[in-house]
Amino acid sequence: MAITGIILTDAQCTYGADDKELRFEWLVFSDSAADMPIHIAEQGITENMLAPDGSANGWLAPGTACMFAEQEYADAVAGPVEVTDRKIIGGQGDFEIIINGLAGISIIPIFNQCPKIRYKVRQQYSSLYKAEEPNQYPASVKLSYEWEELPFVHDMVNFNIPVINSAGQYFNPPATRRRKIPVYTITRRERNAPGYGNPIDKAIDYSNKVNFDEFSGRPPGTLLMDSITCDYNYGDDAIWTVTYTIKEKVEGWETYILDTGFFYRGPDGFLYPILYDDGTPVAEPAKLDGLGMELPDQSALGVNRGPFCKWPGTLFEPLLLPDLRYIGSLMLPTPIQDE
Repeated sequence: MAITGIILTDAQCTYGADDKELRFEWLVFSDSAADMPIHIAEQGITENMLAPDGSANGWLAPGTACMFAEQEYADAVAGPVEVTDRKIIGGQGDFEIIINGLAGISIIPIFNQCPKIRYKVRQQYSSLYKAEEPNQYPASVKLSYEWEELPFVHDMVNFNIPVINSAGQYFNPPATRRRKIPVYTITRRERNAPGYGNPIDKAIDYSNKVNFDEFSGRPPGTLLMDSITCDYNYGDDAIWTVTYTIKEKVEGWETYILDTGFFYRGPDGFLYPILYDDGTPVAEPAKLDGLGMELPDQSALGVNRGPFCKWPGTLFEPLLLPDLRYIGSLMLPTPIQDE
């Protein structure tokens, strides 16, 4: 109860310098009326279209390289299998014509015999069907910037010159400077299929993470996966449009926090409130000296505590994103710009 015969009836080829296209057509015979076209397509899948004796074996599974008579065409990949033209050519409900000498011609109905059903099968093998890995999808990359405010405490040319007023004190409010943070936006189409990963799961797992490994030549901890957004249009097979937004800081995404508080820790290890001269508790946190004591000169710059990691780290490599160093000359590593 299966395919009883396969005949290769046509083979065509369009051959170009960069691509090739092969087209095959078979006549297929089945002895099962219950076989639907999808069953025929599945039954005829083989590893080589020709048997050793030169007869037709069948067709190849979609997505595999063309194999014909022990010759593999790696850049011609099997496309969908098309099964058409189902036609009963014998069996149940058929008639047999018998010429019986003087008795003349007899037409006898045939019952209870296996049916004979013919199909036409077509398949195309083309470089257009070549399987793509996620990192081989065409991707668009955009480089933009966002501004960040930073304390301005020393001259950016001569680091030995502090930014202080004529009385030798730091400015109040503190002086700040703006700098540009590079923002890379990578957009590509991705499959939601085994081996490719679910874009929504990747968005949840990788957003707000820093690179635990070296990525695109950037040291660990210098890139922040700010967000991954996914867009799917119904009817577009299993293809999503996924956008990765990555921000870069050459010094990393660890942060330092000014050592301040409402209490100081005394030599006895106990906490004591920090008071104004009149003995009342301070209304705003006072600067500490990094050792738990109140900083004697509250107008001084203060002591930073850290570093503290705001974002967890993860490996970016499994995302198979394009290497920013090799996309184009405009995307070579760009130093952070200050202003």
